[in-house]
Formats: sequence, structure tokens, C-alpha cells
Amino acid sequence: MPVTLRNSGTVTLTNVSATISTTTPGVTVTRSFASFPNVAAGALINSLAPHFAYTVGPTVVCGSDLHFNLTIVSSEGTFSDAFDVRAGALGSATNTYTSTDVPKSIPDNNTAGVASIVALADTNTVTKVRVNVNITHTFDGDITLYLIGPNGTSVTLSTKRGSSGDNYTNTWFDDAATTAIANGSPPFTGTFKPEGSLATLNGIPANGTWSLKVVDNASSDVGTITGWKLELTTNVGYLCNDCVLAVPSLEPVAQTWTSRTAQQWESIAGAAFYNLYRGQADDLAGLLTPAPESCLRLTTTATTTGNVLAENPPLGAAYWYLVRAANSAGEGPAGSATAGPRQQSSTGNCP
Repeated sequence: MPVTLRNSGTVTLTNVSATISTTTPGVTVTRSFASFPNVAAGALINSLAPHFAYTVGPTVVCGSDLHFNLTIVSSEGTFSDAFDVRAGALGSATNTYTSTDVPKSIPDNNTAGVASIVALADTNTVTKVRVNVNITHTFDGDITLYLIGPNGTSVTLSTKRGSSGDNYTNTWFDDAATTAIANGSPPFTGTFKPEGSLATLNGIPANGTWSLKVVDNASSDVGTITGWKLELTTNVGYLCNDCVLAVPSLEPVAQTWTSRTAQQWESIAGAAFYNLYRGQADDLAGLLTPAPESCLRLTTTATTTGNVLAENPPLGAAYWYLVRAANSAGEGPAGSATAGPRQQSSTGNCP
């Protein structure tokens, strides 16, 4: 879970980190700490990877609010805040509705035009609209097409396009189309960007009467709405899936150095991040016992430390490094030594 901070003060915040906790039953914070870049006055900054993490138990109701408390520490002071996160993600469904009151003749040279309707009972919120039309007309340049939503919002689909060409045949109007209807040619078979934005209908309930209105703006040529379809994508509430996350089963090996300032290793399946531990030579025996023997030098989502290890051990001593793959469920194995499994544990972050 990445978190964004806003600095509402007048000075830059430096050495910024934060911890989260929760009071929501069934929610367990599995990674409570994250660092942040410096935050300039008035700026927004995202947490650095790996971000915060939490698990949600089976007793938590899907779609309910999960409450988190945030404590922010910086060289300029300590601050607190709180925020909520919804359990699950908004689901969506796409359905197509076909007109049943067609065919309908288009009145010649009549500004009132004619409308064909589709009546819906779906009360979910609209997130995307597409329209498919089939119209016969012997002079497409005469006619203008509109889609009217149940809230009365009218979107212009096509205005007097096609000159003396005939018909709209299996014509889709979609905001995501790459070709504008103005650049199409009769019978406009394919998918086109409408002249207005169908997105203006997003956010309204789907229920009510939707209309395709066609106006003939000139005399002599006539036509008919032979059919049309309305494709709506709507929110269908919050959806949750049960999942089981296992710790990575392998330890990173083939650890290599670059110029004594960076380390690299192979990626491990199931790892969301890697912990790099640093110890001293006289602590190596501790790897065979549960006793703490190292400090956490770096946490990274990459398989390299980058050039951040330009550090020297004290005179007459040596440092060793150990990488462990990890995710929200915990750390993977630390590897094996000749005397048996390593029981590596950390005394905290390295100074």
C-alpha cells in the first residue's frame, strides 16, 4: 500500500519516514514502516518501495472501510494523521441493450427529428458508454445523430458527415477510437470517435430512458433508423477474492559485487522486495543460532543495491552481507551452512 504525503507547511521536510497501525478488527499490518523522499513545502510525495502492507482476514466485510493511523517522523518534527481504505476493489460489468421500437422513419427536413429509445432498470453507476447504430439514408450529409441519457444530457455523435454517401452500417461510437467520425466515409462501418464526448454520461445511474435521436436537416432525401445498441459499463459494487500468500521458498544466491559499491542477485519467485543484512566476520557463527547477529542494511524491490554500499568496516574487521527474499507474508529462507540451516535474525536497521 503506497501512501502519499502532502506537506502543508512552509519548510521542506527531510529524513522523512512513517509507521502505520490499524484499529480495524481482522486487519493485520505486515509492513508498518516506509521511507519517503524529502517533501518540499506544498508538495505531494509518495512513499518509497517497499511500501506499507497489510492483510485482511475473512471476518472483514467486503467494501467496508479499513482504518489506519499514520505517524510521520522528520528532522523538522513528528506529525500524525489517519485515513481509510476500502476492502476490495470496485467491480464492473458491461452489458449491451438493443432497441426494440425500430424501424423508425426519419422525418425529412424536420428539426424535431425522431428518437428510438432503450429503457433500463439498472441503477448502477455508468463508467463507460459505447453506441452502435444502423441507419439507412440516401444522403448522410443531411443527418445529425445524438445520444441522450436518462438525465437529459445530449451527446452529439455525428453532424452532417458523409456528404452524398449512403447509410451508417454497423457504426460504433467510442471515445477511445483513434479515428474521428469526421474522418470516416459512408457507410462508416467500424469504430469512430464521436463529435461530443460520451464520457459526459459517466457517473450517472444507468436506469431510465436512453434515446438515439436523428435529425434530418435538408429536404429530398429520406432514411430510417433500422436498429441501434447501447453498450454500458457500470460499477457493480466492491468485489473481494480470498487469497493465500506464501513466503518465497528460495534464497537469493549468485551474489556478485560491482566495484565494492553495489551488489546484485537473481530474482526470486514470489518476492515483493529483498532485505540485505550486514554483519561482521566475528558474527558469522551466529548464523547457526537464533541469536541476533546482523543489522538490516537495505530494503529494495530491485535485485541490486545500486551504488549505495560505499562503506568500509572498522580497521582490522570485515563485513559480510546476506540477502533474503520477502513479501507481505514474511521472509524466505536465509540459505544453508555446512552445520545446518541458518537462523538469521536482525537487530534492526544498520546505523
